[in-house]
Amino acid sequence: SEMCIRDSTNPHHDMSQVSEQENDAILTALMADIRTLKTTGGAISSELSRHNKIISMLETSFTQARGSLGKVMSKVDEVSGMNASKHMWLLILFAFGVFVFIYLLLKFKR
Repeated sequence: SEMCIRDSTNPHHDMSQVSEQENDAILTALMADIRTLKTTGGAISSELSRHNKIISMLETSFTQARGSLGKVMSKVDEVSGMNASKHMWLLILFAFGVFVFIYLLLKFKR
């Protein structure tokens, strides 16, 4: 860069030098802002990718849970389709099984 000698007869020369310096300062500030924006944009992109993976995993989990819930609901519908006497016999059979289990547990514990 050539050195500018102040020319008192040409005030336009001083103004253009000041304008160039101001433009250089503005350009430097803009370049710094662009670098900051580029870094921020990269971080946002990375974060979005991470969030999309999490959302995808949640969607898969919800789909699996919905399938399991569907199976459970069909079992509940199957059980609720039984009449009252079948429910009573199942309850009696279950209670009998529990008592036999407790009896065997106490008998062989000795």
